[in-house]
Amino acid sequence: MIEDITKRISDFCKLKKIMQKDLILHDLGSPQTISNVFHGRQQPNNKFLFGFLKMFPDLDARWLITGEGDMLIGDGKSQANVANKSTVGSMNIGSSVSSTTADNNIVVENSYLKKEIKLKDQIIKDKEEQISLLKELIKK
Repeated sequence: MIEDITKRISDFCKLKKIMQKDLILHDLGSPQTISNVFHGRQQPNNKFLFGFLKMFPDLDARWLITGEGDMLIGDGKSQANVANKSTVGSMNIGSSVSSTTADNNIVVENSYLKKEIKLKDQIIKDKEEQISLLKELIKK
C-alpha cells in the first residue's frame, strides 16, 4: 500500500511537474517527510493527503487512495493550481471529511500568501542591511 500510494503521488507530480519544494511551501509536511513520501519511504499522513487534494482539485481522490479509476477528474487538461477556487469532493480515509468549500481553498491560499509576504519582507530587510553596509564602506 505504501509503495502504491507514494508511486501514485510521484506519478502525478511528474505529470504536473510539481517539485518537492512546492509542497513544502504549502505546508504539507516537513522537508524530510515530503522527501520520504516522494521516495516511497513513508506513507503520507492525513494532513499531507488532504492538503495535496486541496491543492490539486483535478486529482481524483479515489485514484490516489486506491489506484482505481482515472488519475484526473474531467478532461485532465487543467493545470495544477493551488489557488483554484473549485471544490474537492468528500472522501473517507478512516474518518469522515466533509467536502472542501471555496472558503477552505481561500484559507489555504491566504496562508500561502502570508508565508510569501514574510519571505519577501525578510528579503527586503536583508537588502536594506546590505545597502547600509555598502554605504558604510563608501564613507571609508
